Amino acid sequence: MIPLKLSLQNFLSYRENSVLDLTDVQVACLCGDNGHGKSALLDSMTWALWGWARGRRYGQGGSSPDELVHQGQSEMEVALEFCSNGTIYKVVRKYSRASRSRGSATILDFQIASNENFQSLTEGSTTDTEHRIQKLLGMDYETFINSSFLLQGQADRFTSSTPTKRKESLAEILRLSLFERLELLTKKELREHEKSLDSERATNRNLEESLAKEPEYLRSLEITQLALQELEPLIQSASHSLENHKTQLNSLDLRREEVERLQNTVNRAKEDELELIKQIHGSKERNDHYSRLLEKEDEITLGVQNFHARRELLNTFDSNRAIHEGFTSKKREIEHEISQERVALDVQVTHLRSRIEDELLPKVRRGSQLKKELANVARLSKESLQKESELENQRAELLLLIAETERLNAESTNLLSSMQELRIQLDLLNTGIDDCPLCKAPLTLQSIQHLKNSIELKGKHLKANYLACQKTYSAVAKKREEQDSSIKAMESKLSEEKSVLSARQGTLQREQAECTQAAIDLGLVKKELSSIKQRLNNLEFSPVLQLQLSDIDSKIASISYDQALHEALKSEVLSSESFISLEQQLKEAKVRYDQEIQSLTTLNKLLESRKEDQLQTITEIEKITKELNQLPVVKANVQSQEMLLNDLNSQRSYLETQASGHKTRLQDIEEVKQKQVEITKTIKNLEQEVSAFSLLTEAFGKRGIQALLIEAALPELESEANQLLSRLTDNRLSLTLETQRQNRRGETTETLEIQIGDELGTRSYELFSGGEAFRINFALRIALAKLLASRVGAPLKTLFLDEGFGTQDTEGRERLIQAIRSVQDDFDLILVITHIDELKEAFPVRIEVTKTDQGGSTFRLTWA
Repeated sequence: MIPLKLSLQNFLSYRENSVLDLTDVQVACLCGDNGHGKSALLDSMTWALWGWARGRRYGQGGSSPDELVHQGQSEMEVALEFCSNGTIYKVVRKYSRASRSRGSATILDFQIASNENFQSLTEGSTTDTEHRIQKLLGMDYETFINSSFLLQGQADRFTSSTPTKRKESLAEILRLSLFERLELLTKKELREHEKSLDSERATNRNLEESLAKEPEYLRSLEITQLALQELEPLIQSASHSLENHKTQLNSLDLRREEVERLQNTVNRAKEDELELIKQIHGSKERNDHYSRLLEKEDEITLGVQNFHARRELLNTFDSNRAIHEGFTSKKREIEHEISQERVALDVQVTHLRSRIEDELLPKVRRGSQLKKELANVARLSKESLQKESELENQRAELLLLIAETERLNAESTNLLSSMQELRIQLDLLNTGIDDCPLCKAPLTLQSIQHLKNSIELKGKHLKANYLACQKTYSAVAKKREEQDSSIKAMESKLSEEKSVLSARQGTLQREQAECTQAAIDLGLVKKELSSIKQRLNNLEFSPVLQLQLSDIDSKIASISYDQALHEALKSEVLSSESFISLEQQLKEAKVRYDQEIQSLTTLNKLLESRKEDQLQTITEIEKITKELNQLPVVKANVQSQEMLLNDLNSQRSYLETQASGHKTRLQDIEEVKQKQVEITKTIKNLEQEVSAFSLLTEAFGKRGIQALLIEAALPELESEANQLLSRLTDNRLSLTLETQRQNRRGETTETLEIQIGDELGTRSYELFSGGEAFRINFALRIALAKLLASRVGAPLKTLFLDEGFGTQDTEGRERLIQAIRSVQDDFDLILVITHIDELKEAFPVRIEVTKTDQGGSTFRLTWA
């Protein structure tokens, strides 16, 4: 994790929105007086990433974040952009105090860079988002401050922790949590396999209990089969007796059905008798009707003759009316077509007048005005060309300014390089060398001091030149920016003017062409309008239709058609139409009169015959009814015999069910025998797997692979720490990490002890002074950080030092600075926090923190 940009507002002492850009920074000094807000910048980073600051958890069950909000404010916000594994991420954490209308609220937003924007990676809750960030970083807050963050007041956090805590921190750095998870998984599998083994053993016991019941099932099956053999003859006898009774019952049922059939015959005969009486009555009425028609035969014949005469005359009138209506319809069509032709000419006249007034005349009048506007556009285009010439002069001046800034930048770089070379020479003299590094001649104290004075004087001269060069560079750069802005503004304005003029010129030219064409079209349209008016005034349109209309009028006049006479004739025909129906009825009467008399005689004879048949049927019904008196006794016998047979069948079904159940249980016994063989194999396999998971649980535990990996990493950690401690103490101190020791009972126990060796021997870490203790802490912390950075999957190459220089003397501080320089290539960012002014010059970049007049904090990023 490499911090790139930090933004904070209302966090601790920072009131205004402050942005710290660390993009191009590798080693920097965060300096300022105590209490001005140096540590608050680093606290804001840890609060944004983990929700921790000053060694405490804020929110989510910890302390109230109200303590971090700037005094008098209701909310705070911290945003941190950082790089991890080559990808840029952004974390934004916001907090709002509780108010009367709502409670306090924390918002955590996690984003990933995508093109020029950021896309959200935020989970459903703050806790889930924190877990995702922690998974990306590969560590939590505790691991971070125990390795790469020398927190103010907690520089000895790793060394002063208990041996157990030290091993836990080192385990997190080595990412041994994987083996802890594997241990939990193997324990879970072990418990599940043990549970399965117990379940299979219990099942096997149940199977053995089932197998013990096999002899009992065999005896029960034999008894049931003997009972079924004794029951079978009784069932056959009862079935035979039941069949005899059912035969007698069926015979009586047939006689009863015969009674029902005969009764239905009597009922139908009565219905037929009524129908015959009805037919006799109808026949008598028809004979009376036919007699009356025959008496009016002469009157009906005369009425029919009159109807046919008037009907023929009406047909003639209908034919003339159809011809008359056809000519009248044709006349209306011709008149409509003539009217449409006149309307079309009127519309054409209106359209031509509208085109002249609304379109052609305005364009003709617009022609003279367009000439003036085109001349004005030409004048403006000429002025635009003059402005382009002025712009080229300004571009030439900008090129000169660019060349001057590049020259001043190169000169500043050379001066800074010379200053650094002088600083190296001065550092060499301060180390107490005996020979001149240039000529190898012996150096005395006086010559060394002379060289120091000469180097310092030359350094001051170079610094003065550097500052003057920077001042000149700033002035020229400012002028360059102003000139560049002016050119861009003029280019934009000139481009816009040219675009507008070009568009205007094209528009005016198109309008001029349209005006010229309008003048030509105006003469043609006027000529066409005059011709159409003349045709309308002289009625010179639709000549063929006019001739057709005259011919139709002549034909209508030649037809003699009287509509009133036609309607009167239709009424007479309608009133005499009833004689046609009477004529048909008269014809039918002549034919049917004698037949109807004969039919009436036949119907009377048939009625007498049906009455005799009905009497015979009633006598047969009475005879059969006497035979059916035995039916209840026969039914009772059938029911009694059926009950006996059902009881015997129930007994047989029960015994068959019992026998089937015994057979099924015996079949189950066979299946249980096969299943027992399979379960025995399963139990054996589960016992082997339980043994294997027990071994894996022990191997993944703290005394297994984890202990081996810690043992393997300790030499690297010890070697890195001793290399740095040797430089810090001039080869005077060294440390040893012990992972085992003997207790009072002589037993070997796991530990992580720190032993320090010097010229007096080996002592415990706690016996060393503050300055020596800090050197030891610093060496271990740097070693831990380098170990963390070297491990695969731990995306951290950042080192923060928040204290330590105050407890060191001048020589110790120089050694610490040299140590930082020696490891700076191993980290992408090293940030040192101090309040000692004389150390500022030792770092190429400084972040100077100061108090504002309002009591808040602010900072400024400067380069040496």
